Amino acid sequence: MSNWIQWLDAATWSIPILLTLSLAALICYRKAANPWDYYVSAYLAIALIVDLSSRYWLSFHTDNLVFVQLYALAELMLVGIMYMRFFLTRLRKIGGLLLFVSGGFVTWEFAHHILRDTDQDFSYYQSYSRVVVSATLVTYGLMSLLQRVRRSEQMDHQKVRLIVALTFYYSLNFIFYLPINFFVTAHTHFKFLLWAINLLVTNIFYIYLTLYLWRFGKKKKPLFSG
Repeated sequence: MSNWIQWLDAATWSIPILLTLSLAALICYRKAANPWDYYVSAYLAIALIVDLSSRYWLSFHTDNLVFVQLYALAELMLVGIMYMRFFLTRLRKIGGLLLFVSGGFVTWEFAHHILRDTDQDFSYYQSYSRVVVSATLVTYGLMSLLQRVRRSEQMDHQKVRLIVALTFYYSLNFIFYLPINFFVTAHTHFKFLLWAINLLVTNIFYIYLTLYLWRFGKKKKPLFSG
């Protein structure tokens, strides 16, 4: 089992390396073509910051599970606001209520973890923040697509591709994080296989977002050109 842990620990560095290279390339060679592109870029930047911060946190603490709720809250606010501003044109009241309820739950769970669970036994660890956030963002995606079908709107392929990608990714996230206690505490090789699959899915998602911004972004003169 130790070999699995060492391999996975090394493999997780693929995420910050990928995000660093992606953001560097986008900053140097592309600029946003659509207003929601800024949110996607910020999403990648936040993912990198949270990843590196959680690793630094482990230098002084026994676990970094608090970042599960912290990152979930950041995802909810950033992606949720992006949906509300650009994709949910006629369902903003429902979307706003859902954002408020989900945000309240994640904030409560985050505060509970900080104030009461600092020395908790891992065998009792259970967080539903990523599940709630994933369900909320999947609902936003389905509402956005259904809204366009019902109104017979001319499909904006850039928007649709992003919405479909987000919906697919967060659907998988919902399934993966539902039994989070098993992934944290189980002493089986199977959980490491599932963590590896989640790592692969996450990398593919970040690559897709990078290629999305690269394809639809506007070219600009490199910052370090001669």
